[in-house]
Amino acid sequence: MDPIEERHLRAAAATGDAAAMNDLAVFLRRSSRSGEAEQWYRRAIDAGSAAAAYNLALLLRGTGRVDEARDLFWRAADAGIDAAADELRGLTAESSPRAAPAPDDVDGHLEAGLSGRPDEAEEHFLRALAAADGRPGTGFGDASYHLAALLSARGRAAEALRYAEQGHEAGNPFSANIAGLVDARAAEAWFRRGVEAGDTAAMDNLALLAEKQGDRGGARRLRDRATRVRDEVALGEGALHRAAGRNDKAERVLRRTAHRGDTDAMAVLGLVFKDRGDVATAERWLRRAADAGNRAVMSDLGLLYKQTGRLDEAERWYRRAAAGESRDAMHNLAILLARTGREDESEEWYRKAAAAGHRDSMYNLGMKFLRAERWSDAETWFRQGALTGDTGAMGNLAHVLERLGRTEEAQSWLRRSSR
Repeated sequence: MDPIEERHLRAAAATGDAAAMNDLAVFLRRSSRSGEAEQWYRRAIDAGSAAAAYNLALLLRGTGRVDEARDLFWRAADAGIDAAADELRGLTAESSPRAAPAPDDVDGHLEAGLSGRPDEAEEHFLRALAAADGRPGTGFGDASYHLAALLSARGRAAEALRYAEQGHEAGNPFSANIAGLVDARAAEAWFRRGVEAGDTAAMDNLALLAEKQGDRGGARRLRDRATRVRDEVALGEGALHRAAGRNDKAERVLRRTAHRGDTDAMAVLGLVFKDRGDVATAERWLRRAADAGNRAVMSDLGLLYKQTGRLDEAERWYRRAAAGESRDAMHNLAILLARTGREDESEEWYRKAAAAGHRDSMYNLGMKFLRAERWSDAETWFRQGALTGDTGAMGNLAHVLERLGRTEEAQSWLRRSSR
């Protein structure tokens, strides 16, 4: 390799330029100096280079450090590098072959329906029902729920309603929500039964119905109730295991609840598989929860689609979640719209998210107006962000105030930003 080229690359990288650091790391890797290349890639990543995250992921995957590579591929994919999304699909963990469940193994068929090939799920759920034979305490209600949810997602409403009613009668607390999705005439009554059973997806769906009927107060109370229940789930055993990185334990705990039809448990379980880089399984669990009407998970599903390069699907789920007043979905939709050149609509969604209290949207609006030198608008949004405690907004507010000639106030905000 050319020593003169290397000197030029090192001089540029020494200035702290992220792209130059990445270029130097690429040069070093081609020179078979992978150890030093990794160091420069990491410096470039710290300086904000998504390309460096992708390149380091390739290096790590080649040396067998697959878990680290997955994390970096996710980071690069989230920054819009399509090749990283392709690599993630290639790293998706394939389900290990399982022995076929015995004919009378209710739990085995239920597990196979949930974790096996999607095109075989219906058959396994039917076999679970046959093995349970309507007996209490055998998983009959749970199998009925999952079969109803599957048929509902496939547009087979009449069959879905029959199995949802069957699951409800068998004591499954989540079947009423599925019945409400497919029985338009009695939807409100079914959703209310689901709410009484503590099903947050039913709360989301009833809130949407209340909003359509003009009852905004009722809709907000239902969404607040769903949020409180989800906060409890977030503090539950499975979510705490995930937060501590104990994904195997988290999976075991969450599966028990997800098998009953709890869409919040499905959502966290999907994120467990996403943490592992198993995109296909993560998508299946998140999609099950979203198809049941769980508004909170729709934004997570949209993000997964965005990170794997499926922008049309991402937009569709962001819009559904935003319709349920998810401020994260509003913010993510605004980012996606800006990325695809729809700046006016992007600004509308940033404003909606900011009005709902999303401080990253406040910051992004401030940056939009800062770049356009619309100082008064930039001040408005940076000030709103600063008042939430966002130190980055405080620093930028100080810059804007300086440009507006309000030096004393600018200095005050600058001091607050550095505390």
